[in-house]
Amino acid sequence: MDFILQFKCLTLEDKYLFETYINKHNILSYEYTFPSLYLWRKLCNIKYAILDDALIINKQEEFKGPFFMQPLGYKKEKLNSIIKKLMEIRKEYPSKYLFGDVNEEFINDIREYTDFNICSIKDIDDSEYIYS
Repeated sequence: MDFILQFKCLTLEDKYLFETYINKHNILSYEYTFPSLYLWRKLCNIKYAILDDALIINKQEEFKGPFFMQPLGYKKEKLNSIIKKLMEIRKEYPSKYLFGDVNEEFINDIREYTDFNICSIKDIDDSEYIYS
């Protein structure tokens, strides 16, 4: 690997940084709110780093293993490079998925702005829900 990306554990002091990136997107999932990320930080081993001016969140779930959430704040012209670097990192920590908890806009950006032929899988058992 040609570069080293240092992932940090999430702390309360990171709230402003995260909200700066999160507020730039129209993501309606609770998984992209700072309180949710902070609440689940230990169970999901949530860590983060900045890569090419994008916020990269690394997460681990019991039945999925480690994966990256969609980068926040990425520039479309840098998306190909960001994904290549994340794939290089993931070689050291094999996983079923490179990305998880992504929205349709991100999937469309991968298809339009990168060289990657991707397969997206909808996880019905992990979809958003509303209590009655």
